[in-house]
Amino acid sequence: MSYSFLINSLKGGGAEKQLSTLIKHLPYEKVYTLEKSDTKSDKVSQLSEHTAKTPNLIKILSLNYYGKKLTSLLSKEEKKIISFMTRANAVNVFSSQKSGHEPIICERTNPSKEFQGIREKIYKPIIKKTYEKAAKIITNSQGTAQEIIKSFFAKEEKITTVPNLIDLEEIKKAKEESLGEWQKIFEKSRVIISCGRLTNAKAQWRLLKIFSLLLAKDKELKLVILGSGELTNYLTNLSEALGLRTYFPGKELSENYDAYFAGNTENPYKFVSSSKIFVLSSLWEGFPNVLIEAMACGTPCISSNCAYGPLEIFSIKPEINLYEKKEILEEDFGVLLPTLNPQKIYNVFEKPEESENVWAEYLYSFINDSKKMNFYKSCVSARALDFSPKKIIPMWERILYEPT
Repeated sequence: MSYSFLINSLKGGGAEKQLSTLIKHLPYEKVYTLEKSDTKSDKVSQLSEHTAKTPNLIKILSLNYYGKKLTSLLSKEEKKIISFMTRANAVNVFSSQKSGHEPIICERTNPSKEFQGIREKIYKPIIKKTYEKAAKIITNSQGTAQEIIKSFFAKEEKITTVPNLIDLEEIKKAKEESLGEWQKIFEKSRVIISCGRLTNAKAQWRLLKIFSLLLAKDKELKLVILGSGELTNYLTNLSEALGLRTYFPGKELSENYDAYFAGNTENPYKFVSSSKIFVLSSLWEGFPNVLIEAMACGTPCISSNCAYGPLEIFSIKPEINLYEKKEILEEDFGVLLPTLNPQKIYNVFEKPEESENVWAEYLYSFINDSKKMNFYKSCVSARALDFSPKKIIPMWERILYEPT
């Protein structure tokens, strides 16, 4: 039975990267994108000329158009369509009502927290309708599966959890590349690194505050943040307001900074593998690829215990009810710290919050505890193997080839 994939675009974050990795290991008919695709391939078909700059309202109003376009392009052989991301999931379901294909939808984030304010009023009715009519629902964490059952009334029997996979061979090769002009910074300092879009979900403003507390204890520490996003100016300004000597692209790179905003890079792995610890400060996630990629680099990881993903990555037998607990959890393969305050920081002179003090004290003790550092460093690479194509692709194959 033939199948194809559907996604908003092939550019962007974790879902797009996940699909790009997945199609390297599975046979398929087509990848359909709602938006314009720069990928030159007979196996990629776009449903519109929309781009990342097209207003979201236009994209929402175009869901029926996308659905009709998809229906017109499908061949009789394409019996199943597997979609990623909310808009693509809706289009998959809408199209299936005309074409008769089986719509398999994939939830890659925590929808209860991803869509807030006006976006909640737009997207949550779409999600409920989509889940109701999907043939199957694939989540990348058990936490997300429970969330959509509780909040969106999805039927449990439709849901299968398949963790994200990573390209271990690509990471193994990339992490050995030279750091070039960054080499001295990583050699002479103990670097704490974080990767991700500079956006609300990642709460890097709290990480900056925590790092300012750490720096008061140890002047040799450096913070490197990889990524870009709509909060770039806010975060760099906040960093300087906190008294951190702050580097960002455009400045001359040197060892004289405390916090480094390195922007986007084609190879984050060489930075991560050269760092002492990897830190994720997210307020919510679906299943953070950056954690398992950091583990594949052999770097000890510390994460917020946000909903969802980190707990299931760090623990062999995760207890889902432990998500968002306030205590420190030293799990099998990484450490979970309390989720941070989601409010942005505008008064840099405010007293540190309890959670910020907890983070700062724990990070300081951890990075100075060679026994604990070595323990986690010794086991993370083995854990990363559990997310290799060898382990994850058979799970996908069972879903794709079993009858609905």
